[in-house]
Amino acid sequence: MSRSRLHFPVLGYHGAHPGAEHWFKHEAHRALRRAVHVALGRGDEVLPLLREVSNVWTWPKDGKHWCGWEEPRWLRK
Repeated sequence: MSRSRLHFPVLGYHGAHPGAEHWFKHEAHRALRRAVHVALGRGDEVLPLLREVSNVWTWPKDGKHWCGWEEPRWLRK
């Protein structure tokens, strides 16, 4: 039972189920690969970035927070 706890207790603020971000990451990287493929075909010297083809603010998860069992270092006296 020593391995039954969450070893890195960081959870996301959410409005969706835990696996929802996987689909958005998958689609964003697919769009990036497509944009890079098109840019290479046109002969562009500068390739697009992930933030140019996807907006993380539209994804269902809204950040992460620490939910550890001991208080953070900055709160300790």
